[in-house]
Amino acid sequence: MIKINMSNNKRFYYSKIRRSALLILFTSSSFFALGQSIVSSEQTIDKFSIYESILEKPIPEGLVDENSPWLHFRIPLPAVTKKGGQSELGHRFYYFLLSQDPTFTRNVIKSKPKRWSFFNPYRILENGVWYWKFGYAMDTAPEKITWSTKNYSFTITGNERKVVPPSAEQVLNRVTQTKGPHVVLLKEEIGKLLPEQFPEIKEEMINNFNKLLEKRPEVKIVVDESSYPDRLGTNDAAKKHRFFQLATFKQYSALSQRIESLLRAYLLTGRDEFKKVGLDEFYKLDHEYHTTMIKYGKHPGYPDDFVLEAHVKLMTLILDAFAGDLTDEWRNKIVDLLFKVKKEGYLSFDKQLEFSEHIAYKAHLWQAGVQTLLMSAIVLSPYKEEAKTWLEYVYELWLYRNPAASRNDGGWHEGNGYFGANERQLLFTPMVMGKLMDYDYFSHPWYQNVAKYLSYSNPVGNPGLAFGDGNGYGGSEQLSLIEGLAYLHPENYWNLWRLKSTKILDNKWFIDKVGENEAAWSLLSIWQHNKKPDLENVKPPEKLAEVFPDLGYVGMHSDLSDPSKNMLVNFLSSPFGQLNHGHPAQNAFNVAYGGEPLFWRTGYYNSLDKHKVYDFKNSRAHNTILADGMGQSCDISGYGWIPRFVSGIDISYVLGDASNAYTGVFNLSEKFQKDEGFVISPENGFGNPGVEKFRRHVAMLRPGYVIIYDELEAKQPINWTFRLNAIQNMTKMADNVVATSNSSATATASFFCKEAFDTQVTDQFFGGPAVDWRNRQGKDSKNYPDQWHSSITTKNKLKATRFITIIEVEPGTGKLLKSSSLQYRGTDLVTFDLKGYMVAAQLNPDQPSYLEVKSKNGKCALVTGQAAEKVTLGTETRTAKIKGSTLFIEQDKTGKQVFTEKIDQLPDVLIYGNTY
Repeated sequence: MIKINMSNNKRFYYSKIRRSALLILFTSSSFFALGQSIVSSEQTIDKFSIYESILEKPIPEGLVDENSPWLHFRIPLPAVTKKGGQSELGHRFYYFLLSQDPTFTRNVIKSKPKRWSFFNPYRILENGVWYWKFGYAMDTAPEKITWSTKNYSFTITGNERKVVPPSAEQVLNRVTQTKGPHVVLLKEEIGKLLPEQFPEIKEEMINNFNKLLEKRPEVKIVVDESSYPDRLGTNDAAKKHRFFQLATFKQYSALSQRIESLLRAYLLTGRDEFKKVGLDEFYKLDHEYHTTMIKYGKHPGYPDDFVLEAHVKLMTLILDAFAGDLTDEWRNKIVDLLFKVKKEGYLSFDKQLEFSEHIAYKAHLWQAGVQTLLMSAIVLSPYKEEAKTWLEYVYELWLYRNPAASRNDGGWHEGNGYFGANERQLLFTPMVMGKLMDYDYFSHPWYQNVAKYLSYSNPVGNPGLAFGDGNGYGGSEQLSLIEGLAYLHPENYWNLWRLKSTKILDNKWFIDKVGENEAAWSLLSIWQHNKKPDLENVKPPEKLAEVFPDLGYVGMHSDLSDPSKNMLVNFLSSPFGQLNHGHPAQNAFNVAYGGEPLFWRTGYYNSLDKHKVYDFKNSRAHNTILADGMGQSCDISGYGWIPRFVSGIDISYVLGDASNAYTGVFNLSEKFQKDEGFVISPENGFGNPGVEKFRRHVAMLRPGYVIIYDELEAKQPINWTFRLNAIQNMTKMADNVVATSNSSATATASFFCKEAFDTQVTDQFFGGPAVDWRNRQGKDSKNYPDQWHSSITTKNKLKATRFITIIEVEPGTGKLLKSSSLQYRGTDLVTFDLKGYMVAAQLNPDQPSYLEVKSKNGKCALVTGQAAEKVTLGTETRTAKIKGSTLFIEQDKTGKQVFTEKIDQLPDVLIYGNTY
């Protein structure tokens, strides 16, 4: 059961079987009473984490939003307790029963014995309640099935997305009963994929291919250990090993990409000389793989993860398309090594089994692991019987969990900085499988929404989404993926707008990369088989802000058509918490203008780990709240969510809840802390400060204001710090005012709190300078530039408090404004007179929260908070159906008044039983 706390301190519990009623409650414009409990406008989630790090309970139960859903359970593997004991990994058979009859005596869907514990019936299920149970047996006695002691159930209402993809058995039959190649292209496409419709690209591609024959670099990895920089210290063997691991991979990658380009040149032109040189150089690179690259590997007997995947990629290409050109010796060698790697190596079948399906997310798994195992299994299936099992497993894993980093909204929980690392598999895998099986795998809702997500989170000419690893200023544009989607689904407005608003895929990039980049290569087939989309009449989006609730992201803008005039506000409060390349940045925001950052995330991804832990992958690097000096958890348990969002012509508003983000979990080993020289302690910002409430209201008032209203409560009195950062400069203009600027504008932030606070501004990182140890800035560079940080901290420890922060963005030369304090009236309920708006906020934490924004031109008004009861615009007054709702009223472009009332709405992951 999921426990929900209501704002009136009453609790009620609901089981998943009652979710259909609750879904109506949470989403309808009508509001109801449930039993004796009145539905409240405000909810809190009483769960340690929304997503589970490792699957704990069988899913789905209750409502689902997909028909047919995946059934999934996990029985933890017992430890091997005695010497010589056998692990159960890979030795279990799993079974599923599915029926509308709870006794499982009529119309039962039975699975075949499976090596993995997730299952799809591959058919549309009839409306009604469906019951399911599971069992397992050891492969030594498959008839001795231990069945689950209870039945699980979910409900099909008829409103679900209907999806029945080809089954794993159908894929296996297609692969084993037809002649390859199956992956790099289809047999009938050889020699037919040069882009005839783009003659300039075709000509330059052929020129580049010819250059590959003219230049014959020695296929050799050179290691000069005297080149190790003295400034990094010579006593750290692990750091030295990592330095040369990166140096050798750079060389290996260049040679590998060259060979791949040569082989693909043959497939496009049919000229045998490309094939001959490519295969000869592969044989030499294979020697380097088995010598130098293994020496600098992470795992005994294997090279670095990315080297391994690159070599697997080459071997897969050769076995898929050139098996007939190999001697028996080389064919067997490639088959055996590819099979060995995929059986024993990093994220092999046996390592993925009982792990990859159960874990919430792992970056390298979805960047490369799933894709390369799937493609390798396809090409190995004709040679190795065991590879057929791998193919069935990884295809179903991919079907079930892809794209893995958000549910349906097109978002990416790691942030856009690392989004691009996934572009290859996001485009190439469904394209390959689609051609094989004549099925549209791009019909998944995530693919239908990704162009929309990118249009708001990373519009062209604006800085990118800065809540994860990467530099945080640009972000991935996913040009290949978007161009592919625009060709495949031109009926989707967002595909067309994103393609039109970005620069069309750069010809030079495409020509340089098509020989080794799967995303670029995918476009050759897409161009060949689909009509070019018409972009002429595609207009910019009318809506200037949008919410992506699965991810927990809102993007707000003032001008999506002209980045030089756009004020951008990014906001994050994510149900995923902090995972992999994501950051502990719940209820964090960033502000930019004119395509450049103003108040922005700070820190450097490529500095040493000490900087990463203290000043980059840390809440103090983000514009959020520190509680008693402590940041949010670096863990899936440090989550947030977005209960409400409304948007109009002049005002856009989001409410984020990060009350659960401060669990005090930081997954860093004591050895790692000791080796890197830092300590996980409250003094350094790591701990559990006992936060009970952190609800942040953010309103963009176009054209130039951002209002941040924070409700803060803790179990015990603590100091509260409003953290605000900037990249290039920040000046303390007054006791409660700081300002920053870029080349296009100035941003001034004014802070208000009922209690006294202290404002500190510094250009120093908490943990010391950021060291450029990988020479990203050029030879002999030691430190990255300092950045700016302000801390607005209550002078007294408080159990509860509130902040209101008013940010004014003034376009112009970018020079700082004169020192001034924003004028306001009142002490508890304070009122601000802004250009074009009146703003009121309740700062007394003993009173119900309240925020009101009203335009002076009489066109829009917003009221929100626990005390919200009505909103007035001109002569029109609207009363809330539930006290504490968000009430928004505005005149649309025709002059008609439009009214919206919102209460908290749970994220879909808590409404639907099919978690992923």
